[in-house]
Amino acid sequence: MIDIEKQLGALSQERSGYVARLNQVLNNSQRQEEVAAYLLLIERLNDAAVRLACMRQDERSPVLILAICKFGGQAYPIEVFNISRGGLAMRRAPAVYEDDIVEICLLNGRCEVAQVRWWLGGCSGVSFAKRLDPSDPLLNNGKIQ
Repeated sequence: MIDIEKQLGALSQERSGYVARLNQVLNNSQRQEEVAAYLLLIERLNDAAVRLACMRQDERSPVLILAICKFGGQAYPIEVFNISRGGLAMRRAPAVYEDDIVEICLLNGRCEVAQVRWWLGGCSGVSFAKRLDPSDPLLNNGKIQ
């Protein structure tokens, strides 16, 4: 299991270093490209910290389930690569933003409403509107019964 507190501490230290360096750079207005680079690094570290803080409340099961993600009036084919009682992670996800609402539909017709927690480069994590029951067949190594 991931030691979330330890990783959050490490991210916080790394972020503090970048913030300190950014403040130095801001004092030299001729280094605007470096300012933009540090702002991007800090944003990514903030995003990583949020994901760490939100993740792993539940045990996740690695799976490979083909499904459809419905968002913005469109349907996108996706691959679910892990699942828990609280949510799932998917590949080939449409470009969505944190807190967007999507509907994940399995090929057997079952659909679950979910809220986007993160998106990065075509992968996304969502939390279900309603937690799955511990006996849900999806939690049985992704085997739909």
